[in-house]
Formats: sequence, structure tokens, C-alpha cells
Amino acid sequence: METTSRKQLSDAKKLVFALAVSIVSIALICVLTLSAETLTYIRNISLQFLVAAAIAHILSWLFAALRIRALSAALGTKIRLKESFKAVVAGLFPAAVTPTMLGGEPVRAYVLHKSGLSAGNAAAVVLSERILDVFFFLLMLPFAFVVFFGVLRSGTATSGLQRILTAVMISVLVLLLLGVLTALIGMLRPEVFKKASLPLQNFIKRVVGRISAKDSKRERLLEKVAREIENFKNGLLMLLRRKKSIADSMFFTALHWCVDFSTPSLILLGLGARPAFVGLFAAQVIIVVLTMLPTPGGSGVAEFGALTLFSPFVSVSLLAPVIVAWRLVTYYVNIVVSGALQYKLLRA
Repeated sequence: METTSRKQLSDAKKLVFALAVSIVSIALICVLTLSAETLTYIRNISLQFLVAAAIAHILSWLFAALRIRALSAALGTKIRLKESFKAVVAGLFPAAVTPTMLGGEPVRAYVLHKSGLSAGNAAAVVLSERILDVFFFLLMLPFAFVVFFGVLRSGTATSGLQRILTAVMISVLVLLLLGVLTALIGMLRPEVFKKASLPLQNFIKRVVGRISAKDSKRERLLEKVAREIENFKNGLLMLLRRKKSIADSMFFTALHWCVDFSTPSLILLGLGARPAFVGLFAAQVIIVVLTMLPTPGGSGVAEFGALTLFSPFVSVSLLAPVIVAWRLVTYYVNIVVSGALQYKLLRA
């Protein structure tokens, strides 16, 4: 109980910090961009398009759940769609309050383990998800760069925006190359990760040696850790050989992101403006990579990234309401829904 209470307190602090950064960022954007024209748009807003944006975001969770189910089936364990959907949703809250949004992976792996996967296979599934995401963004970034190079060539971007866009594109490219390198090592040379885990194994041995009074119990625990690391390696290799499962999972990955990236354009329609599906898709490709920077859930980076990257496609008077509604749908909904599920899981 004491450990659970300590964890809840830590999560609460992370949540407060993440929300504070996001709210302050949104407030600054409103101060910079609000006008009388903005208030006219807000008064005439069409709520059904906001509902459609929320539905699109939730539908993206379903495609992520289908991806998890396909990857799990490739490892020989069929889990129900309900369980894979629960794993997706459960990981949203910790991802929203931890730097680089990596807090969701351990939670998803835990839920998948409870659903029937071995701990090693659950970790392999979660890592495979991230690898598929990396490859999706690897394919989409050239498209995003072409779109923004067109913006730069058109002369519509200010000199300040030109410098920001150039710096952003270079930073994104560096981040993506690092991600691709890590993903390739994970899929082609999983034994490297196994060697890299040796310090962790040694740490576990020391901890287990202190907390376990009986040698037999200690040995069983160490054997289980070694077995799960081996399961993890074998799971990655098995997934690499299952080309159809990988193709299906990549298809669900594309659907997941494409549906989710439609939300700002649906919000624009709700405000009575023309949508910008292509431009805002390209902007979000870059923003997602930028939110891997060490801020809780990408707070601050996402808001000001949107302010910069949405601006060539959204009028200044609409930037604040679009960004506020977009973060409400894609970030705050995550916190509320996943937080409620986390509370239910903790009480179970």
C-alpha cells in the first residue's frame, strides 16, 4: 500500500507539471494570436466537427489495439481486442506525464503480460510497436519536408519562420536517424540489447540477493529474469520472420496515425474554415518527432511546435482555437480516459 501511495503521489506531481507547462503554453499562444475575428469564429463554432475530431482520435486507439493484437498473434498468443484496447488506453496517461512519452510502454507491457503474453513477448510487442512507428515516420518525413520546402520556396514564410523551419527539419532528421539506428539494432542484432542489459541483470542480482533470504527463491527469480530476456530476443526474431504479420501491423500503424492526424482539419471545418489535410498532416509528422524531446508528454513542444508549423496553413486568427481544441482532443482526452482506467486498475 505504501508503494502504491508513493507512486500515486509521483504521478500526481508529474501530471501537475505536465498540465502547468501545457496550460501556460496555450495561454501564451492565446495572448499572441487572439483577435476580434477569433472570437467571431469561436461564437459560430460547429460542435459536431469537434465531436468528429474526438471520435477520430478514439478510432486511432482502435487501430493501435488491432496492431497489438496482430503482433501478439504472430508470437502465438491470441488476445482479445478488448484486452489490447485496454493496453493502448492504459499507456496513454503515463505517456502524457513522462519525458519523451516513454512512460506508456511499461504499462502496456504489464497489461499485455496480464492478458496472457510472457513478460519477454509483451516487451517484444511493445518495442515492435515503436519500431513500426519509427518506420512510418521514416517514410512520411520526406513527404513532410517536401511540403515545408514548398512553403519556404513560396516566400509566404517570414524570415523568422524560415529559420525555425530549417532548424526544426534538421533536428527532426537527426532524431529520426538515431531512432532508426536503435530500431535496426533491435530487430537485426537483438543480442546487442541482451549484452546491454547485463548491468541491469547484475543490479537485479544484487537487489534480489538483499531482499531474498532463501537461496532457492533467489535462484528461481534470477532464472525467470534470464528466461524473459531470452523470450524478448526470440520474440523479436520471430516477429521479423512473420512478414504478413508485420505487413498487417504496418497497415494498422498507418491507419492509426492518418486518422489521428485528421483531427486539426476537422476542427478547422468546425470553425467554418477550409481544412488543410495535407499541410497539417505534414506538420504533425514533424511535431510528433519533436515531442520525443524530454518534456512531459511533449507539453510545450507540441503547443509551440503547432504554433510554428500550423501557421503556413491556418490563419493567425484561428491558430489559438485550433491549437486549444487539438490539444484538448489529442492530449487532455488521453489524460482523462487513461487516468480513469489507471484508477480502476489500481483499485482492482
